[in-house]
Amino acid sequence: MIRVLILIVLMLPLAGCFSLFPGLPSGTNQDLGRLERAVDINPKNEHAWFLMGKAMLEQDKPGDAADAFEEAIAITPQFKEARLGLGVAFLQQDKWSKAAQTYEALTRDDPRSVSAWVGLGAARLGQNDLTGTEAAARQALAINPDSYRAHRLLGEVAYIRGDYGTAVAQWRLASDAGGAQSELMPIIEDLEGYLREYGD
Repeated sequence: MIRVLILIVLMLPLAGCFSLFPGLPSGTNQDLGRLERAVDINPKNEHAWFLMGKAMLEQDKPGDAADAFEEAIAITPQFKEARLGLGVAFLQQDKWSKAAQTYEALTRDDPRSVSAWVGLGAARLGQNDLTGTEAAARQALAINPDSYRAHRLLGEVAYIRGDYGTAVAQWRLASDAGGAQSELMPIIEDLEGYLREYGD
């Protein structure tokens, strides 16, 4: 049963829990044609490239998204949202080293960016660097103790290490922080049932 739970937990799309663009209207993917025309007219329009990258992520095209984000960054190298989007695109392609490099640069430039620290933790998890994942998640929690994504990462690290009690505690904290309870609650409940029956 525990092996099945591990597979379920690891299949949860970590990159999908990134809400890096809360200020943008949803449905940007419907405007993709308009955005393509905008960059044809003005190839130096970094915002159109950024929105195109976001639309490509929404359409589950992370390779195309990465290309668009890189165009935006080439125009404006310190475009934080485009750099965060590039990191997500790399995560979604399982390009762990590129994602880690992207997020490391972001944490150097903006050490108070919770999204950058969590992204770095996700990249480290993809690289099977549990210590690095834990360190990045704890840095994110030092900035924002209610970070759903950081608690979720710590729960995943504990789970992989076989520390199921800590995993449940971290995932409960994630749920309390307003994270996607619908995806974590069944796993928490199954794991709590296992712990009741078999102990930690």
